[in-house]
Amino acid sequence: MTILVIEDERLLSESLCELLSQHGFETEAAYDGPTGLEYALSGVCDLIVLDVMLPGFDGFELARRLRAKRVGTPILMLTARSGLDDRVEGLDAGADYYLAKPFETRELLACVNAMLRRQGAQVEELRFGDAALAEGGDERAYLEYLYGVEADGRLVQDDHVGLAEQGLRYAHALAVALAERGYAPGAHIADARLVYD
Repeated sequence: MTILVIEDERLLSESLCELLSQHGFETEAAYDGPTGLEYALSGVCDLIVLDVMLPGFDGFELARRLRAKRVGTPILMLTARSGLDDRVEGLDAGADYYLAKPFETRELLACVNAMLRRQGAQVEELRFGDAALAEGGDERAYLEYLYGVEADGRLVQDDHVGLAEQGLRYAHALAVALAERGYAPGAHIADARLVYD
């Protein structure tokens, strides 16, 4: 797992990277808002540890830009700005957790591990009964499995394949959105609607 540390204080950044490396994580470091955004948009990190006070633009703005581009990478804000208004702004900007400096190493590691556990809930396969379709799978084969071959031997029509592809894209998008919000697999859609509307 790779953790991106975006922190302008180099000594603290190096210390964080060393701590995380000692616990089995790979790390990347950025020291300002624009560089941090570029690294985060590359999609190579599994978690972002983000300071608020950065050159270029601050961590709040960076988080907002990532979320506006639909980047779902978990964000742990780690900052000296610990007032209630700052914490609320950070969470509203898109942070998943807000930890104030100075922090306890054990708490930081516990937060990182918890966020990475939740991050692991990615949807790579859709299931219905004993049928499964992996993302990027063969929709025609899936339809043929579901509907079989018609009595006169014709396979499923192309327009059925198009409709199925569209339906599967919507189903996959919904499954991903629910997983990003930590909703358990197998949960009822009606429950999700009540919770997130």
